[in-house]
Amino acid sequence: MGIDRAASLRRGAAWRLAVAGATAWLAAAPPPAAAQGRSWCGEITSNTVWREADRPHILTCDVVVRNSTLVIQPGAQVLMNAGTSLIVKAGAALQAPGNPQARQTVQFLPNDREITPGFWGQILVEAGAGESVLNDVSVRGGGHGDKPMVELHSPVALNQMSFQSALGVPLALRADVVGPSLEIPGPQPGACTAMTFSRNGADGIRVLSGLTGDGDIVTTQSWYNLCVPYLVPAGLRIGGPDAPILTLNQGVVVKFGPGSALIAGIDDANRGQLDLSGGSEPGKEVVLTGMTDTPGAWPGMDLTEFVDPDGLGHSFINARVQHGGQGGRPMVRIRTPLITAADSVFAHAAGYPVEIIPDAVDGLVSGLNASGGDAFVQNGVQRIRVDASAEADVTISANWKNPGLAGKPVPFEIDGDLTVAGPTRAATLQVQAGVELVFKDGAELVVGDAALGRGGLETKGTAREPVVMTSLSDRPGTWKGVRLTDAALTAQLTGLRLENGGQGGRAMLEWGRVAGLMTESTLTGATGYPVSIALSNVPAIIGEEQQDPARRNAYTGNGTDRILVRADAPYTDKLARWADPGVPVEFTDTAVVAKATGIALTLSPGLELWFPAGKAFQVGDRNARAAVVFEGEAGRPLRLRPVDPAAGWGGVRVIAGASLDARHVEITGAADDAANVTVDGGVLSLHDGWRIDGGGRGTGVDAFGASARLDLSGGTVTGHRVGIRTRDGARLDISRSVVGGNTEWGIRNEDPALCQLAKLVYWGRPGGPTDPSDAEEGCMNTAWEGGGDKVSDHVNWWPYATDDATFPPAPGLGPNAARVFVPVAANAAPLR
Repeated sequence: MGIDRAASLRRGAAWRLAVAGATAWLAAAPPPAAAQGRSWCGEITSNTVWREADRPHILTCDVVVRNSTLVIQPGAQVLMNAGTSLIVKAGAALQAPGNPQARQTVQFLPNDREITPGFWGQILVEAGAGESVLNDVSVRGGGHGDKPMVELHSPVALNQMSFQSALGVPLALRADVVGPSLEIPGPQPGACTAMTFSRNGADGIRVLSGLTGDGDIVTTQSWYNLCVPYLVPAGLRIGGPDAPILTLNQGVVVKFGPGSALIAGIDDANRGQLDLSGGSEPGKEVVLTGMTDTPGAWPGMDLTEFVDPDGLGHSFINARVQHGGQGGRPMVRIRTPLITAADSVFAHAAGYPVEIIPDAVDGLVSGLNASGGDAFVQNGVQRIRVDASAEADVTISANWKNPGLAGKPVPFEIDGDLTVAGPTRAATLQVQAGVELVFKDGAELVVGDAALGRGGLETKGTAREPVVMTSLSDRPGTWKGVRLTDAALTAQLTGLRLENGGQGGRAMLEWGRVAGLMTESTLTGATGYPVSIALSNVPAIIGEEQQDPARRNAYTGNGTDRILVRADAPYTDKLARWADPGVPVEFTDTAVVAKATGIALTLSPGLELWFPAGKAFQVGDRNARAAVVFEGEAGRPLRLRPVDPAAGWGGVRVIAGASLDARHVEITGAADDAANVTVDGGVLSLHDGWRIDGGGRGTGVDAFGASARLDLSGGTVTGHRVGIRTRDGARLDISRSVVGGNTEWGIRNEDPALCQLAKLVYWGRPGGPTDPSDAEEGCMNTAWEGGGDKVSDHVNWWPYATDDATFPPAPGLGPNAARVFVPVAANAAPLR
C-alpha cells in the first residue's frame, strides 16, 4: 500500500511514499500555485491523521474513508478543490476536534482565492458510520450541485460549528440523528453562538426523511433551537419498537415542505410521541409551519392513537402551528385522549385548524389559552372539527372549555352523532360557558346508551356566555337535538341555548328517566316541541326553580311552544313542587300522581297543563295515595284544559285515599262523556277564585263513593250539561259560589240518603235556582222557580245568593224555614 504525496511546487512533480500501517492509497494532485501542504484524492482505508503541521490538506478529488478513522487535528486547514467531497462510509469515522480555547479551529475552505458558495461539494457521513466528531470546525463555500454542505446520516457530535457561504442548506441530517448530533450545543444557553450559520443560500438545517419504510424518528431525542429553522421537505414519521419521543424545545422552528406531513405514532408496533415544549417568553415558542407563509403551504400533522399507553402522550406547550391544511385536510389531527396543551396557537390554516376525537378535546382545550391569548387565528374555518364516528365518543369524563376568547368563541363542529357513554365507568361531559357545539345536519347528542354505558351531561353557561348547541346549517329543524336516555346518569343544564333541532318530528330535547335540572336556558328554533320529558322526572324542567324569573327557562320561536310530558308511568316523588315554566305543559297520556306511601305535590301559580282526548290528571290510584295542592294566585291561576278543545279531555280525577286542595284554578273543556273533575272516593277542596267550565258539554264535578268529599267555596261551575253530580255516598258542601249556565242541572244529587248543602250559591239568576220538585224528601220539600240552574231533590239550596259579586243572601227565611239550616251567613263578607 502507498500514499501519493505532492512534491514541492518548485519541482511541480509528484512522488509516492508508503506510509506504515496505512490501508488506503491516496492519489496526489498538485495544489494551486499559492498552496503548500498535502494533497489527497481517493480512498482512506486505514486510520489516518491530518496534522496541523501539514496544512493545508488539499482534496483534489473526492476522498472516501472506509473501515477506518480519519482524524483532523486542531488547527488543520482543509482546502477543497472544485466539486470535491469528503465521504465517510459505514464502518468508518471522522473526528475533527478543534481546540477553541487555543483558537485552533479546523477549517474546510474552497481552494480558490474567494469564498465562492458551492465551489466544492460536501462532507458526507453515511449511515452506519462510527463515532464521529466535528468540534470547533468552520465549514465554508460548499454545496456544489445544490448538495447540503455537511450531510450526516449517522450521529456526529457537533459543537462550536460555523457554517458559511453554502450554496444551499449548510447542514442536513438524517432525521433520527438530529437530536444525537446536536445534543451537546443544544441545551447550552449560548446554543446559537455554538452553532452559527451565515450567508448561506438557505440558512436552515435540512432534515432528511422518508429514506426507508420505517419511522424517521426511532429513538427518543430532543431538538434544540440553533437560531435557524429545521427544514423538512419530505415529511417526518415518529415511531418505532421503543415508542420514541421527539421533543422540540424552546424556540425551535420546523418548516415543512409541500406534501410534507408530521406523523407521531405509526402503528401498534411502531408507537411514537411528539412533545412540543416551548417557552412563554417572546421568541421561545415552538413553531411548526410551512416553507412559505401561506395557508395550506404544508399538509399538517397527525397525532395518532399509537402512543405509549403508559406515557404522557402528545403535548403542545407554548407551541404555534400554522399555514397547514394543504389539500383540504385539517391542519392538525388528534386521535388520542393522551394530549396536553397550554398557551398554544393554531393559525392560518387553509381550512380547519384542528380535527380531534371527542375524548381528546379536554386535553387540548383545558389550558390552551391559559394566559388569555387567542389560540385560533385567521384560519380558513374558525372551528374545531370533532370526529364523532365511533360508537361511543365521549367514553371518559371530560370538561370542554371555550377554546376561543370570551365573547369570541371558536365552535366545535360535531361531524356526526355524539354519544356520551362510559363502558366501564359513567362518562360525564361538562361544557363550560361560551362553548358552541355546532352539529352536522341530521346529527344528535346522545347521553347514555344501554349497550355502551352510562353518561352524564352538564352545561355551565351564563347569560352573557351561554353554552350553544345548534346545527351547521343554522336553520330550524336541521339536526335532531339532545337525547338524554334512560341510561344517562345525570343532566345538569344551566345557561344552555339549544337551537334548530327537532328533525324528523322529534322533540329537540328528549329527557328520559334521568335525574337532573335545567335552568336559565333557552330552547328555540325547534320544528315541533322544544322538549319532551318523562313524567317521573318532570321537576327537572318545571321544578320550583322556575319560580325565580332569573332561573326560568325560555321557549320561543318553536313549532309548538309547549313542553311535552311523556306520561308513561306514575309520578312518585315524595315531596315536590311544579312551577310555571312560561309555556303550557302538554301530557301524552293520563298523568297519575300517586305512591303507596303517599306523596305531596304542589303546583305553583301560572302553571298550565294540557291533555289529549280521553286523558286526565289523576290524583291517587288504587292502593296509592297522594295529596296535591293547586296553589294559584289572583291574576295567575293554574289552568287545566284539553289540547284539542273540540275533542275535550278526561278532566281531573281524585281517587279514594287522595286529596286535591285548590285555589285560583281553571279546569275547562272536558269531553261530553266526561267530567272536568271526577271525585272517585277522594277529597276535593276548592276555595277562592276557581272556575270549572264545560264549554257547553259534559259534567263539571262528578263525585261518588262513600269516602268522597266536596268542600267548595268561592268559585264557579258553568257551561256544562250537569254542573255538579253526587252519588253513592259522596258528600257535598258548596258555598259562596256560582253554579250557573249549566243546561240540564246545576246540582244533581242521586243519593236519596244524603242532603247536600249548597249555601249562598248564585244560580245564574237573582231569583235563585229552579227546583222542579216539591217532594217530601226530608231536605227542602219544596219547588222553586227562581230562573237559575236546576237543582234536584236532596239538595239544601237555601239561602241562595242574589248576585255573584258579594253573594248576599236572599231576603227572609225562605221556604220550609223550620226544616232548613238557619241562614247565619246573612251578612256574609264579599268574596271579591
